[in-house]
Amino acid sequence: AQIWLKNKKEKPILKKELKKEGYLVYDETNIEKELFIPYKREFVGDLLAYVKPGEQLYPDFFRDTAKVKSMHGYSIKHPELNGIFVLSGFGIKKKIRKMTLIDISPTILKAMNISCPEEWDGIARV
Repeated sequence: AQIWLKNKKEKPILKKELKKEGYLVYDETNIEKELFIPYKREFVGDLLAYVKPGEQLYPDFFRDTAKVKSMHGYSIKHPELNGIFVLSGFGIKKKIRKMTLIDISPTILKAMNISCPEEWDGIARV
């Protein structure tokens, strides 16, 4: 969840409270290092909080109440959010273990004999 604050002086208080509740919280001090997201003020909120599965922060710009099953985003620090990836053909004869979302593109490119850009995160699993 991206959080834009009306009163920037409240940032340390909110950051502390979110961390106390078990949320992963990011701002200009750690977002580039941990998530590899460039910190540019025009599109990143004052805080970015990794919302726990099944939870949503309110109020937001669109509604004040709702039930949700998931939120947009992903953190490799929460393996329970890993999914299933199935690839058939391309001469693949083994099961791929410990696949993460950032491994999908490099894996597909390698299976197709296309080189992956070096700056990409993730590992080709074939």
